[in-house]
Amino acid sequence: MIQLRDYQERCVQKLYDAFKAGYRRPILRLDCGAGKTLTMAEVCRRAVLKGNEVLFLVHRIELKDQTIRTFEKVGLRDEIGKLIKVGMVITVGNHLSEYKPKLIIADECNFSLAKSWRKVFDAFPDAYIIGLSATPVRLSGEPMGDIYDLIIEDITADELIENGYLCDYDYYAPPLELEWEEVPLVAGDYHKKQLEKKFDNAKVYGDVIEEFKKLAHDKKTIVFCTTIKHSQNTAEMFRKAGYRAEHIDANTPAKEREAIIERFRTGETQILCNCMLFIYGFDVPDCECVVQLRPTKSLAIYVQSTMRALRGGINKRAIILDFVKNYEIHGMPTDQREWSLDGAVKGHERFDSDGKLNIRQCENCFRTYRLPNDKCPYCGFVYKPKPHELKQIKEVQLQKIERENRLKKEYKKVIASEKVKEYKNISECKTVDEIFAFCKMKGYKQGYGYFELRRRGWIRK
Repeated sequence: MIQLRDYQERCVQKLYDAFKAGYRRPILRLDCGAGKTLTMAEVCRRAVLKGNEVLFLVHRIELKDQTIRTFEKVGLRDEIGKLIKVGMVITVGNHLSEYKPKLIIADECNFSLAKSWRKVFDAFPDAYIIGLSATPVRLSGEPMGDIYDLIIEDITADELIENGYLCDYDYYAPPLELEWEEVPLVAGDYHKKQLEKKFDNAKVYGDVIEEFKKLAHDKKTIVFCTTIKHSQNTAEMFRKAGYRAEHIDANTPAKEREAIIERFRTGETQILCNCMLFIYGFDVPDCECVVQLRPTKSLAIYVQSTMRALRGGINKRAIILDFVKNYEIHGMPTDQREWSLDGAVKGHERFDSDGKLNIRQCENCFRTYRLPNDKCPYCGFVYKPKPHELKQIKEVQLQKIERENRLKKEYKKVIASEKVKEYKNISECKTVDEIFAFCKMKGYKQGYGYFELRRRGWIRK
């Protein structure tokens, strides 16, 4: 048996309990750095003992190599390529005849609603499927329930930090003189080229580097940028400032990518700038800092990228520099959220029930915090509500009035439903609510009610 942490053992048991209960496609949701791959190694080991083939699907070559290394470390070297097959989803889809899995494990399963993944799933309809993700949600809002039938959870990010499995962090939001409201959306997220234009400014680069010097000068850092060009320019600006920085993207040749990643792992390179490459699953436990230079509407991109620095446990404290105020949209990366198969995610609301900001940025030290009081817990700076917060408070007050009006309307509908029970003909109805309640009682379509309203002259023909 592979040595697992207590919560990982519970997750394995919950998966098997789910299968016994009749579920065939559960998602195991564990936060970034909680050890999903190691947990799956134990599942694979058990499957192999029964002579079952396991297909472990990934969407990037780095994740394939990383998964194989993890499996080899825990004693599954001989099974890899035989009963345990780790493959990139597109490659597997082009060679389906080479596989006969009893179990499919979909790493970063928030991608698995795509056609390339469904092609593999559809080819093996009798196989059990386990989805893995820290963020089982799509920006498009597509329901994960189109494929999966259960979400299994066991431990929160805060509990992982408290137990030393993840490190704690300081979250800073240094100001940049940039606004995103006028940037158009494409497929639900900000237009990358438009963002690139906003960042292509010497002063912006200067401000980023100046704040980095003050807050994370000597930290091993991953920088998330908007486009390849933006990432290249950012790396160049860091180099000009005296830092050992490199850029990498999906188009970087494989051998060069391996060399760059190895230099980052060993510390030869301090700052690694990228665009959409190291958001999911990239594991460098001694990464100490994440820099957010990409505004995003995607909760998955935000959480996955910020938590790259939280591996390593109690012996370090990570730093997150959010120059683009993603926290205002999504909250803190470790906020507890309610995930569901219908595509909705509950957990972070920007404003509380009274219209006040739930998460605030200190104007003095630039740290963000999840407290309702008016003082920064780090430096004691007194917070004063901003115009947009005061506006929200007024809007909430208006909404409360509207809610009261809505309740009155619902009450009137209930009364109407009771009255029409005595009516034999629609002509006896005295109000609009009674007309539609009568139609509902008789099983008539709503159009019949509108016809009656037009007959009476209550609405235009």
